[in-house]
Amino acid sequence: MEYRTEIDTVGIQIDCNDSGEQQGVLSNIVGFAMGLNSLYVGYQDHAIGGIDTGIIKREYSIYCNQVLIATIHKGTTRMKNEGSYGIVYYINIKFAGLKRHHEVLDKASNEVLLWICAHLNTEGIVFKLTELDICLDVECAFDQMLAICTQRSPKTHYHALGDRQVYDTTTYIEKIEKKKLNKAVLRSYFYDKTHKENLNIQITRFEIKLQPMHFSRNGFSIESIAKVLDRYYVMYFESTEEKNEIIDAYNRYQNVRKRERQKLRLDDYRVYFNTRHISDFIQHIYTVHFNNEGAAWGYR
Repeated sequence: MEYRTEIDTVGIQIDCNDSGEQQGVLSNIVGFAMGLNSLYVGYQDHAIGGIDTGIIKREYSIYCNQVLIATIHKGTTRMKNEGSYGIVYYINIKFAGLKRHHEVLDKASNEVLLWICAHLNTEGIVFKLTELDICLDVECAFDQMLAICTQRSPKTHYHALGDRQVYDTTTYIEKIEKKKLNKAVLRSYFYDKTHKENLNIQITRFEIKLQPMHFSRNGFSIESIAKVLDRYYVMYFESTEEKNEIIDAYNRYQNVRKRERQKLRLDDYRVYFNTRHISDFIQHIYTVHFNNEGAAWGYR
């Protein structure tokens, strides 16, 4: 059984001093994407506060082979600084699907991400990470995997092991109302990647979504990300019978602490995130620059 740690979604935010700087940065990024023959850039305008306000928010969408690979939008917000409030002009860019196991789409998504980061770094434009989806792609059937959050948040509800869920090929760990999904600090689930993407290889993916609220509360560090990952036991079983035995034994305990995990021998089944891969990826997007020929230094 083979498995790999992957980064699937990256969200970055650029804070600008004024609307002129904001528009300049946005124009450079959108102009680059529009200049690539392999991509199509569209946009959609949204009325803010009702159609009569005249305030329009424009969101750009970048497509490859008619598949959405990134969205870009600008906006403003009020921020408190040294006792007074000021206006921050920001640009949000989100890449969803950096690892679809589709060679053309994955290549396009990663190249555009690296170009944007190289442009920002080369020009000295500061950006920050706002979203990150970290995955374990395990080459196994969906029924051979199990994931448990062993360090639960006090204000979060969780599905019980063995709960019947909405979809047969997706198991959610946290129990979060649909209207609150985007406001959650983090959420996780595992699903049949082969079924979703129509792949010719068998892959089940466990995914942790570190959302904007996580970074606004905890700041950014590899250490804080590693602590989140360590809260989850992602496990592979050679047979569903063995997995069901663990589920039944686990559900007999009211509280499952380290001692109980040792009795159940959960570590024997556990697969682990490669935090070095995550660290290298993040370091690269913060340091990639253009070389003398104008090309971004590649990551992989």
